[in-house]
Amino acid sequence: MYDLIGDVHGHAEGLARLLEILDYRPLKGVYQHPWRKAIFVGDLINRGPASKEVLQLVRPMVQTKNAFVVLGNHEINLMAFYTLDDFNKPLHSHSIKNMLNLLPVFESFRNAEAELYDYIDWMFSLPLFLEFEDLRVVHACWHQDSIHYVRKHFPHHKFTRELIIKSLQSRGPEYKAVQMLVKGLEIPLPRNKKGLDAEAVFRGFTRVKWWDDHHGKSYREISTQAKSKLPNYKIPANLITLDLAYPDQAVPVFFGHYSLSGKPTLLKNNVCCLDYGVIKNNIITAYRWNGELKLDRKNFIQS
Repeated sequence: MYDLIGDVHGHAEGLARLLEILDYRPLKGVYQHPWRKAIFVGDLINRGPASKEVLQLVRPMVQTKNAFVVLGNHEINLMAFYTLDDFNKPLHSHSIKNMLNLLPVFESFRNAEAELYDYIDWMFSLPLFLEFEDLRVVHACWHQDSIHYVRKHFPHHKFTRELIIKSLQSRGPEYKAVQMLVKGLEIPLPRNKKGLDAEAVFRGFTRVKWWDDHHGKSYREISTQAKSKLPNYKIPANLITLDLAYPDQAVPVFFGHYSLSGKPTLLKNNVCCLDYGVIKNNIITAYRWNGELKLDRKNFIQS
């Protein structure tokens, strides 16, 4: 059985506390449970103060088969910052904006660059999604066409240097598939409209509740973000052309990414987001899964 763990974002103390609550104990320096395994939904790093300590805790769990991890967009941003293209330029430029976005990671690895590079190499071994017989895990959105593309074209569902270059330098199928899996569906807001995102930044686009039927709904109804500034009129049909609604009969899917507010709740009987604002409240959310196809909100656990 599995314990699904939401976005950690560099909060090592909270993660250690959560693992203790879940009855994982360090044995020879590795957190483990007598019969359960942990699954991390991505975004282990950044934002919080202790990215290095989180990776020092999680990687041994993965290497000893006590845990699995899927890539989040923050891991990919870090990988892109240090991956050079065919012209010897970083995939993500070393601009002030990009450096500030990753500043908590750089601070955590101050005077430990070799260790940082080693962890980036390890990130290339992590998959973009996991699919078991009765369970699915992805960072942001389970989009079946994107899953099929990655399964067909990415060896073992993982990046190679060639694939990360294709995924971030073009607007081709690699880019579209990766963006959907790790960022989900985002749509532009009407002109002059701004929405407040999870990081208290006003943006001209909004993240969509991809798991629901979105046809005929308003921006306010379909957005995962703060509603106060969002218009309450219907989204033009041409802005949402994908039918993403997660089928009621499908096996449970777990993800993070959306920094939801309030107490953890199930989005559907088989749809579970595990990101409830660790950036804002230092609380990490987990779901203790025991094989059930119909999820139970009583199985949420927080640090």
